Amino acid sequence: MSIENKFRTYLAAFDGTKKDFSEIGQLFDDIYDKDFVLEEDGHVINREQIKRIHAKGFALGSTASLLQFSSHFVEDSSFGDLEASTVEFKFRLTNDEWDIVIHNIADVKGNKLIRAKPVQDTKPIVLINFEAYIIAFDGTPKDIASVNHLFDALFHDDFVYQVDGKSINKHEMKKIHANMFALGSEASCLLFKDVGSGRVEFKFRMVNDEVNVAVHNIATVEDNKLFMSKLIDEVCLESVAKDAGSSEMDEVAKSVSSTNWRKSSTEDESGDVSIAAPQ
Repeated sequence: MSIENKFRTYLAAFDGTKKDFSEIGQLFDDIYDKDFVLEEDGHVINREQIKRIHAKGFALGSTASLLQFSSHFVEDSSFGDLEASTVEFKFRLTNDEWDIVIHNIADVKGNKLIRAKPVQDTKPIVLINFEAYIIAFDGTPKDIASVNHLFDALFHDDFVYQVDGKSINKHEMKKIHANMFALGSEASCLLFKDVGSGRVEFKFRMVNDEVNVAVHNIATVEDNKLFMSKLIDEVCLESVAKDAGSSEMDEVAKSVSSTNWRKSSTEDESGDVSIAAPQ
């Protein structure tokens, strides 16, 4: 089994249920070499210390989601096979005490991690959480309960979405998204950028058997979560090009959404985001 598949299997064991480490110790042993070390800020953390940290994560009933895994290969001259020499991985681990993103690059020896170093992320936490949530819309029908941790990490408890003169709270938004997950929706991020004053602008495409739309929003951010959001524009892509492929439609969505809108650079007296009307 490849190091990536072993890593994915191990993370899947963080399924939100509390476990004793002895139940999954073999999965850990399959990934981490006996001489594994993590070098961070001039300190060296050995395999046993990593094991104790992970054991606590399992005891707390953590949930893990893989955000990135990539391999860099070298050819083994002895056997002519491809063997991973370094891997880069990023995953999010959440429980009642933690909500952390771990991003490392590691050397591989004998199909196991032997030495790792952290990678300093420059992405804001809200973007990392947005990307993780969008990835969860992978085209397979699912109960939203399986991604509750991702939903709660992205949306503030007091989240409000303003659209067509109406306000939708977090609970109501969750019902809408639950339906999207049940339909086996697939989503892709088209835009996410910081526009200043604690605001972000984002655009995503959502596709299932009932809809094919590009949604363009602007939102304020509180505690690294979406707090107050407003719809800028929503474009039905089926009416733009029915026969276009997925990647082509993403490009169409990027170019057509909100072409007739302009965004105010100010906020109103309440601190809410101000969106100007179509021209």
